[in-house]
Amino acid sequence: MTNTSPKNNVYDSLLDSITTLFHVGKSIMRDKAALSSYADYLSENECEIAKFGKVSVELQTDLDQYDFTKGFQFSAMQGRLEKLHPLRLKLAKMVEEAKKLSVFPDRYDSKKAIEICRGLSQTCMERMSLGESEKVSELVEANTQKLIALQKLFERDQHILSQIHAIISTNQTVLNKHKAYNAELKKYVSEFPHKGQGDLSVVKDRINVLKKIDALSSNVEKTVATIRSYCDRYNKGTVMARHASLVHTVTNSMQYADVGKIEMQLKDTITQVRAVTDAFEREREELSSLQSTLQLRRPDLWKEDTERLLATLNGILNKDTKTVDLNLNHLKTSYTNARIRRTNDINAQKEECPWLERHRYKKFHEQITLRYMSSNDYYAAIKTLRWDRRKCFCCCCIPFLFEYEQ
Repeated sequence: MTNTSPKNNVYDSLLDSITTLFHVGKSIMRDKAALSSYADYLSENECEIAKFGKVSVELQTDLDQYDFTKGFQFSAMQGRLEKLHPLRLKLAKMVEEAKKLSVFPDRYDSKKAIEICRGLSQTCMERMSLGESEKVSELVEANTQKLIALQKLFERDQHILSQIHAIISTNQTVLNKHKAYNAELKKYVSEFPHKGQGDLSVVKDRINVLKKIDALSSNVEKTVATIRSYCDRYNKGTVMARHASLVHTVTNSMQYADVGKIEMQLKDTITQVRAVTDAFEREREELSSLQSTLQLRRPDLWKEDTERLLATLNGILNKDTKTVDLNLNHLKTSYTNARIRRTNDINAQKEECPWLERHRYKKFHEQITLRYMSSNDYYAAIKTLRWDRRKCFCCCCIPFLFEYEQ
């Protein structure tokens, strides 16, 4: 049987007490270190934590209600608090991006996005609990990315708008020539961007359409210039007046919607000018044809009428007939009247001298009318016939009178 003395028991109890005291001391040192570290952390991050109102209240409550008898375990709370720092950086980034976006106009619901971010930031500072920090951090990140995406949209728009202004600047000369069209295009650009439209493509198309119309207008102007010096006949004056009115319309009031109609009118002007040119060409051909006919010196006109008309036609055809004030119908009428005059003159002689149609004089008279001669020569020939007839008449009557006197 083991013999345990009271002295040994006391010694063992003392050793146990010393051991316990040692462990308690170490525990106190650990707790003191944990508390000191936690206090240092809170002190260093006081300003940052204080920015989150509800979190500050939660921290205060946690410290007030902390049960120190259960130990000094602050790592969990500190870990949760440490998440505030990256969240604050994210919030700062979101605010920075919102400020960048605020300088742009209100497009793509940009102002609404800014207001959402402002509200989210205020919620974080005032009402967010520590348990919501991760979820809020995700929301802040998502909204920041949305702000950046909106800025990229505006940067894209700015690039497109710069291209639009560059194209307009390059084509300013042709735009300045068309006042209403230019004003309409400027108004369109001032309303940039247009939902559902490629503004750059629209501007390019409208300028290309204008350049096409301008080129057509220049071509029409050159075509019209070819008849500008012509005398006013064959609808020339009307064509010029219509063209002047069309030029005024194109320059001062034509808009994009009018282009189709204007293009048709310009093309029609070319057709009208060609019609005028063709009419003048036909006129010269008819004048030349009439000249050729008269140069044959046919016996259907008196010589003096032929020479008179030929002199007139030669004078006209020696010039540019398009710039000579003449009346083709009047010349043709003069030609017709000259033929009628000769026919009437001959018929009048036949009526006055019926004997010209009798056998003895008919053949001779027909031969005379088939000659190219003047009216004076014709009347002289008729006069000769009259004298011849009188001589014959006298020769026939004298023997008869002589016999009667015997």
